[in-house]
Amino acid sequence: MAARQDSYPATGAGYIESWYSTPALTRVINTGDGAASPAAAQADYRQAEQLIMADFPVVPLYDRDYVYAHTSAVTNVIIDCNQIELSEVAVR
Repeated sequence: MAARQDSYPATGAGYIESWYSTPALTRVINTGDGAASPAAAQADYRQAEQLIMADFPVVPLYDRDYVYAHTSAVTNVIIDCNQIELSEVAVR
């Protein structure tokens, strides 16, 4: 579970590019990161969501712009919602 820690920096740095953090939220996320099972981690992360929703009257949303370009030298370029499926690209 510890792999999630990189996505959720320590209190003061903010979470998921929202710049929001509290000691209680950090504590719950750290507990989830060290959970013994996926079910236990899910319960901790659900508690983290509840803490966030209690503090925010609205949820900040954002959308990133991605620009992809390719030449006619490749075919079968499939652009998913957030990435290019490189395994599908073929060179002519």
